[in-house]
Amino acid sequence: MPKRRRGPTPRAQRTTPARAHFVEVDDTRTFLVFGAFTESQLGIAFGEQPRALVRSDLTGKWNRGAKDEPVLMMEPAVAREWASHLVEGADAAERDLATYLSGVHPDDGTRR
Repeated sequence: MPKRRRGPTPRAQRTTPARAHFVEVDDTRTFLVFGAFTESQLGIAFGEQPRALVRSDLTGKWNRGAKDEPVLMMEPAVAREWASHLVEGADAAERDLATYLSGVHPDDGTRR
């Protein structure tokens, strides 16, 4: 039975590069989430110790139109890290929208 890998958790690469301080959506890999349900679970595998898991069920569609319902399973540390990034991202998105609607270019402060 393969042993679980120990060490630092790998990080996902960014798929939405920032341009002019705004996010440019990469439409080949973007999943538009319409709803999410999260619950705690125990991961139990034969021959291993039980472990705590967080499950998130997402409802949405890929930017190209295919509907999907992915299920994400993560350890609590990853869920906490993701939650903090979601809050940070939500705050940044609201700031970006306000900047965009103001008509001021974020790089040099000129009007668009």
